[in-house]
Amino acid sequence: QELQDTSTKNSSESKDNGKGIRIKINLNGNLNRGDAVRITFGDYAGAYLITSVKHTLDFEGSAWDTEIECRR
Repeated sequence: QELQDTSTKNSSESKDNGKGIRIKINLNGNLNRGDAVRITFGDYAGAYLITSVKHTLDFEGSAWDTEIECRR
């Protein structure tokens, strides 16, 4: 999911600066805020810095997810 750019950067900067995405993956406790991730395919390919990490564990269900928000 693409995140909206809420920064106040001037328009002369690269259009990719400040863009963010939200990714939901299988549970991964090794990911932390400040780590870098690389998306290797699709419209969002590139390197991103993790700004937020949320883990969801449902011991009686099937939700074992990590949701991360990233910025370029």
